[in-house]
Parts: sequence; C-alpha cells; structure tokens
Amino acid sequence: VQELTQKFSAFQTPLVDNWNPDDLLYEVMLLNGFPLDSRIEKLDRYSQNIIKKVTSNFHEHALYVCLDGFIQEATLQQFALERENEYAREDLFVCLDSALTDESKFRLRDHCQLRVI
Repeated sequence: VQELTQKFSAFQTPLVDNWNPDDLLYEVMLLNGFPLDSRIEKLDRYSQNIIKKVTSNFHEHALYVCLDGFIQEATLQQFALERENEYAREDLFVCLDSALTDESKFRLRDHCQLRVI
C-alpha cells in the first residue's frame, strides 16, 4: 500500500522538478494560441496572489495565468466580480489544479473559461 501511495503522489502534478514560472507561462500562452509577442502584464491589484494578464491583437479575450501553489479566496472573489459582464466570460484563466478546491473550480467556471494544469 505504501508503494502504491508513493506512485500516486508522484503523479499529482504534470510539472517537472524545478519548473520555472516564466517558462511555464510561455508554454501556456502558446498552448492557448497566444503568440510570443503578446503583452504580459502583472496585475498588482491582486495582493495575495500573482496573476498575469496576457493579451494579443489576435484575440478579443484575455488569458489570465496564476501559477501560485494556492489561490486565496479573496483573489477568487475579486477575479469573479471583475468578470460579471458577458464579454469577460470569454476570458481564459489558467492555474495549477492543486491551487483550487473543487468548490472554487465550479464557482470560477461561472465567470470565465477555466483550464488547470
């Protein structure tokens, strides 16, 4: 049982050891159709988590990326509140799967397109 538990824990994240947030951000951008010359802006209005907004002339929607290990409830509430209009619901939000609870994933999906790593 212990060996099986260790094998399952090894598959909890698809990320390689010592991954770099900037490298992962670029990979997320490319996987979601945003070119490397997209504009990347760190959103300072979120004080408890680091959220970066990616925009491009090729997309009407924005890509938001948070690679923190846990996303605070206050951050989620503020992000959801900002997505209240219909146009903002086309935005993509990408984060680590382990950074959200199942409940917060369901609530966030009401306000944007959620993708987890």
